[in-house]
Amino acid sequence: MRKFLLCFLSVVLLTVFTLAPAVVSAAEENARDPQRVLARVGEYEIREEHVDQLLVAAGPQAAIMYDNEIGRRVILEELIASRLFSLSARAQGLDGTPEFQELLESFVTHSLSRMAIENILDEVTVSDEDIRNFYDENPEEFTLPENVRASHILIPADDEAEAKLALIQEQLAQGVSFAELAREHSTCPSGQAGGNLGQFSRGQMVPAFEEAAFALNEPGELSEPVLSDFGWHIILLEDKTPASLMSFEDIVTEVAVFQQLEQHIFNEKRTQRYQEVLEALREEFTVEILVADPEESE
Repeated sequence: MRKFLLCFLSVVLLTVFTLAPAVVSAAEENARDPQRVLARVGEYEIREEHVDQLLVAAGPQAAIMYDNEIGRRVILEELIASRLFSLSARAQGLDGTPEFQELLESFVTHSLSRMAIENILDEVTVSDEDIRNFYDENPEEFTLPENVRASHILIPADDEAEAKLALIQEQLAQGVSFAELAREHSTCPSGQAGGNLGQFSRGQMVPAFEEAAFALNEPGELSEPVLSDFGWHIILLEDKTPASLMSFEDIVTEVAVFQQLEQHIFNEKRTQRYQEVLEALREEFTVEILVADPEESE
């Protein structure tokens, strides 16, 4: 347990202590007092909230493993060790070295950048009007594709294929049931279900079969024999549904669809807001890139 904590403490301790207000404490859920002092190192107090913040920063799996009395005590000991080594480093003057100042500047820059980005993105909201406008401006996103429901009889592409196909076509012309012939002759597993392939849209079947199936228009219409990589097909159109636009009311009532749409718009608005602010900052501050753009050199 201690080895695991030593691995991730070095990564998250700096974030926890510096950005503690930005981390949601888990202590509230555990009915602990976040301000309860657990230990003192010199004048510095280590509180329940510091343990909670470290658990949150370490991720949900660590929280599950270590959010118990033994695990929290181990975390406390590591926090004490971290503070002691920090005091030792200051006593040695390590906080004044160029290496530390460079590390500190990098961390400050990253942290301030993150906070600034969070501030501008927190302003982004999605209104009912945003959702309606997206629906009106992007009908292709809400168009249900054309689909067909069909059955087929599959015959191997061998020397006997021509005779078998002629026989099947003759029997169909005489009124023999397509399903009966599929069960008798088709080598496709669907033959046991009368050749029924169910409903499908474009892109789900091999090209030759798909082209022939979607070329049929009226239920009950039969195709001419069609050759694909699987063999010869005779296709029966059971039903055909044209492409249709979902109504806005249908989208609103479909909770899962509506939530996905709302999240999509939210993400787009956040990206747009980020780019707008970034462009404004490029105008406000001087940016000079001294290396060639690899995309321009291609």
